[in-house]
Amino acid sequence: MSEMVPYCSGKTFGGQVPGYVLEVSLIFSRYELEVDGEGNFQVNVPDKELFIVNKFKDDVSKMLSEIYKVDSELAKKLARQYQFKLQKLI
Repeated sequence: MSEMVPYCSGKTFGGQVPGYVLEVSLIFSRYELEVDGEGNFQVNVPDKELFIVNKFKDDVSKMLSEIYKVDSELAKKLARQYQFKLQKLI
């Protein structure tokens, strides 16, 4: 079994965890949500899966940078479609 590591953290909104936190379950096989008495939360995910997700994002970012050199409009459309921030890639 993989060790659980922090993925994201923040403050709840009136005791409610932001909706994007629940989207973690769409990516990772499991997650742990910790909420303290002061309204702070932390989401932990398996370290091996987080490594793979980060590698995937890095690889796609590199591909978008290469595409941008050849066809900037296509790179912009792909980045927008798949929610990557192209300005960080150039």
